[in-house]
Amino acid sequence: RLAELSRSNRKPAVREGFVLHRVPHVTLKSIANNAEIDAIWEQHQPAVLAALAALNDAHDQAWQEWEVPRELPDGDPALLAAFWQARRARQAEIDASIARNADTEYLVDKPYEAKGRVRVCGPFTVESLSPHRVLSTETEEDAALVAQLAEAEGRKPPQRTRSLTRAEADARAQTDFVRVVLENLRASGVQNTKKGERLDFTELKPWPGSG
Repeated sequence: RLAELSRSNRKPAVREGFVLHRVPHVTLKSIANNAEIDAIWEQHQPAVLAALAALNDAHDQAWQEWEVPRELPDGDPALLAAFWQARRARQAEIDASIARNADTEYLVDKPYEAKGRVRVCGPFTVESLSPHRVLSTETEEDAALVAQLAEAEGRKPPQRTRSLTRAEADARAQTDFVRVVLENLRASGVQNTKKGERLDFTELKPWPGSG
């Protein structure tokens, strides 16, 4: 996380998203595939069994691990404390291994706060244009289809000028779309959902380029 925040080549672009808080996402699969758990169990088991045996001898019992009470009315409390300390140490190391080997879940609602940066957030309003149309263009494929239909119906194919290639048609469609949108903005502006709230433009100029 610190590396992400301090990375020198990180550009302040919204597309890169935020650096998010993350937490371990523990699943049964990650626990079952964690080979460290068996090794930790075997490492701590001798201490747990030794403490359990001493506790059973002192109280003349044959308790299993899961049968040992939390408190005893009589007897040496140090033996009971030693047993539970051994069990807790084993479980704590197992829990740490599970968290360490678990998958990572990103908290999308909890980004790290970058001091010194102003983040603009809602409420937002979304404006839309009035419905507009796009002028159609004819390509070689369209012309061929029209000719086939005319021939099938016994009609003479219509006279036409040189057909546009696909690239030319796409370029003209883009130009026509921009022109129609600009004309619509000049005539109607941007209308809000509330009557009387409209943005009127005094001047509109197309920006060179595409996209």
